[in-house]
Amino acid sequence: KLELAQCEEQRDCLLARDLQRNNEEKHKFAQQEAEFRKRQEDMQQWLEHRQEQQDEFHHKVVETRMQLEREHDRLQVEFTQKEDMLRMRLKEEAEVERERQRLKADLEFQHWRRDAEASYQSRLEQLNYREEELRRSMADARLQIEKEKLALHQRLQYEDNRMQKEREVREREIVALRKEAEMAQKLRARLQSMAQGHGLHVDNVGFGTNDELRRVRRQQKEVLAHQG
Repeated sequence: KLELAQCEEQRDCLLARDLQRNNEEKHKFAQQEAEFRKRQEDMQQWLEHRQEQQDEFHHKVVETRMQLEREHDRLQVEFTQKEDMLRMRLKEEAEVERERQRLKADLEFQHWRRDAEASYQSRLEQLNYREEELRRSMADARLQIEKEKLALHQRLQYEDNRMQKEREVREREIVALRKEAEMAQKLRARLQSMAQGHGLHVDNVGFGTNDELRRVRRQQKEVLAHQG
């Protein structure tokens, strides 16, 4: 009985312990389930809040995009207007610059033309002066050539006259020599005949005749030199 009582007591203790443990586990499970539900509720609230934020963000994005598109359209119109104004202003400035460059080019061309005309006039005067000098030089050269031609003609005429005189003198000398030769032949023949008559040799005769011929030639040369 005592052992039975002890066993029952141990059983009751174990049952009480199991019951307490079960109660604790139930309580713990209930707490965990409550915490899980709380987390689910928090998560649901967070998801709903997140969805609201996303919806709000999407709405803001759409609104911002629409604002940006309107701003883009406005800026595009403003940019187009400013671009047109700038293009017109640049065109006007280009026209003004082109006109200024044209006037500048015209002025530079006038300066260049004036300088070129002055240079051309100076060059023309130099060329005219050189042409006049060349003309005078050619006239002087032509006059000098005429003088030289006249002097050459006179010299040639003088040479022709001198050669003509020399030719005449030589012809006269030839005639005189021929006459002298004929006279010498006659004289030699006569001397030979005279020598033969006196019994002389022919070669020893004629020295006086040669001396006479040389004397006659010398006199003729003196006469020609005096005439020249």
